[in-house]
Amino acid sequence: MGRTDLIFHVPHSSTIIPEKYRAQFSLSEVELREEIRCMTDWYAADLFGPAIAGLGKIVEFPVSRLLVDPERFSDDKKESMSNYPI
Repeated sequence: MGRTDLIFHVPHSSTIIPEKYRAQFSLSEVELREEIRCMTDWYAADLFGPAIAGLGKIVEFPVSRLLVDPERFSDDKKESMSNYPI
């Protein structure tokens, strides 16, 4: 039986917010850094690293989830996290 590659999706590990989008945030630099610190999955790619090397490929989202959350529903009524105040 042949090998089946797996795809490891790591959507929340980036801390990058391109400068051209920075003005969309009303947070100060200190507040934004703290929010990124709290909301980033810091070691997800490292955690899956050995499995990725042996079993498949990684798809790592290139920007912070604070800018775009690729796993969030487009309809906020379906999104459980929309029930929590910011």
